[in-house]
Amino acid sequence: MTKRDGLRFSAARCRALLLKECRQILRDPSSLVIGLFLPIFMLLIYGYGISLDMRHIPTAVVLEDRSLTARRIAVELTANQHFRTEVFHSSQAAESAFENRDVELVLTIPRGFTADLMNGRQALMGLTVYGVDSQSALLFKTYAEGVIQTSIAKQQKSGLIDIDKTTLAQALLVKNLVSRSWFNEGMISTWYIVPGLFVLVTGIAGGLMCAIVVAREWEQGTMAALFATPASVLEIFLSKWLPYWMVTFLGSLLCLIVAQTLFEVPLRGGLFALLVMLCLLAGWSSVLGLFLSAKTKSQFLATEATVVLAFLPSLMLSGFLFDLRSVPEWIEVVGRLLPPTYAMEALKQIFLAGEGSLVWQNACILVGWITLVALATIRMLQKRSFPRRPKSAALTKEVS
Repeated sequence: MTKRDGLRFSAARCRALLLKECRQILRDPSSLVIGLFLPIFMLLIYGYGISLDMRHIPTAVVLEDRSLTARRIAVELTANQHFRTEVFHSSQAAESAFENRDVELVLTIPRGFTADLMNGRQALMGLTVYGVDSQSALLFKTYAEGVIQTSIAKQQKSGLIDIDKTTLAQALLVKNLVSRSWFNEGMISTWYIVPGLFVLVTGIAGGLMCAIVVAREWEQGTMAALFATPASVLEIFLSKWLPYWMVTFLGSLLCLIVAQTLFEVPLRGGLFALLVMLCLLAGWSSVLGLFLSAKTKSQFLATEATVVLAFLPSLMLSGFLFDLRSVPEWIEVVGRLLPPTYAMEALKQIFLAGEGSLVWQNACILVGWITLVALATIRMLQKRSFPRRPKSAALTKEVS
């Protein structure tokens, strides 16, 4: 058999190999567990376990100003789900609780705050945040400032705060500022995280399934027996890739049902675009697992390589946990070279914002990556199916 013969294609032979592989999947429950149930399990664990929304932040409010305005601000903080508020009337007691880390945020409303606010003077507050974790400290500060501004705006609108219009015009350059967060109005982090989880769970499920199952055939010798048949390398590749691609795609569809029912993530884009992207994502993860199994021919090595090349880049370098613009430039370049980054961007766009040119551009990039890795896998299988004859055997033949 020549290399050109290895690329020939027969629909009848390919159909027979596909049927054989489907029967093998049905006889081996581990493939279905990895492809169908592992993604759902990971989606539930990460979906409920990962959240960027802070709740019940231990907070101290020091009311040196006993006015109605100051007390209303304290009430707003107490009623907000992000805070667990305790009111102090002495700054010393609040500082003691802060030092013991009984509270992580101290809001001090000093005497004369309401009078300064009414007269248009600069009304100051004290906000002390536990800053060991800088990210959490910034989040605490943002939450507190938002509650304070909202409370003052409500009181001003209801007439509880009566500020002279002339004084207000001199004190405030911006008369009325209305902010809105498009596509995620409630600032719910689950809506942002769950679409990214599709890339993680689909990537690890498809990669592990192909890596383990095919590498096991290398170890058991059944792959070598398959190469001894009249089937070409292309037919063998398609028979190994397409069934596991479909199983991975079905697993992603089950995850979609879970995301819509349990996490209530909105779907603002078209269903067709979402299915196309999930299909490409499943194709990428399965062909990557097949490539790694063909390269290593070992279940252990293929599994380790799948975790390193499929799971970790999706978790750390795709924009799932943090924006790639916040990392060093060379890390951003590496992330932009990896397919999970483009799948992550497209899925978040489809779920939260709708379709656009970005979705189809990223889909084309995924198609290019799938084609490249598929050709590399076929070439590698050709090398495996045409082993060189050992020199010792050749010498023995010449001597005889």
